[in-house]
Parts: sequence; structure tokens; C-alpha cells
Amino acid sequence: MPRIHVKKTHFDTLLGKTLSIIFHYPHINPPLAIDELINFGFDYGIEIEKDDTDESKVIFEIGANRHDLSSVEGLAEAVGVYLGTTQIPTYSLVQPEKREQIIVKPAVRIALSALDSYFSS
Repeated sequence: MPRIHVKKTHFDTLLGKTLSIIFHYPHINPPLAIDELINFGFDYGIEIEKDDTDESKVIFEIGANRHDLSSVEGLAEAVGVYLGTTQIPTYSLVQPEKREQIIVKPAVRIALSALDSYFSS
């Protein structure tokens, strides 16, 4: 699975919130400080761990099918929406000013037709 190394301060800036909290467990005294971000990862289905070589970095391990999480901006947006600190983005379809046309020469078309059996079912 892809791993993304992110500076914690940069991630917190994009998110607009610092993700850390102290949890109080009845059987542990004093309270145990656990990073809220790591707990979030289990809820969201991604692995999050601290970088052993650099304390200021966090490592996100995401699924290969989640291309929207492959950047720090995408991660921050997804976490913000999940936690309710960011609104769900709305996207609109915009028509291009000029339509482009791709013309494939007949010689190329013939060469590509030999490959069709490998790519079509």
C-alpha cells in the first residue's frame, strides 16, 4: 500500500485543527496521551503512524484505490470532512472554451488494431 510522509504541522495547518487529545482510562493513572490522529486512522480505514526518524512527520498508509488521498491536501480534506471541520466540496462541470480533436492516421489505426485482441474482451 502507498505510504505518504507528511509534516504534522503542515497537515494541521491545512486541516485547520491540531489533532491531539488526552484520553482518560479508569485503570491507568496518570491519563495516557494518545494522538487523536492515530485513532482516527482506525476509524477511517487507513494506517497512521509516527515517523521514527523524524518526530515532526506522520506516515499515512492508504489503499491503492484511494487516489484522492495520495496528497497532503487530499488527506486534509478527507479528514476534515470526516471530522466535520470542513464542508463537503462541491464540484461543477464546466464546458471547455474550445474543443480539441484527435486525428489518428490510418497507418497508426491499422497498427493499433493488431493490439485490440490484447485489450478488449
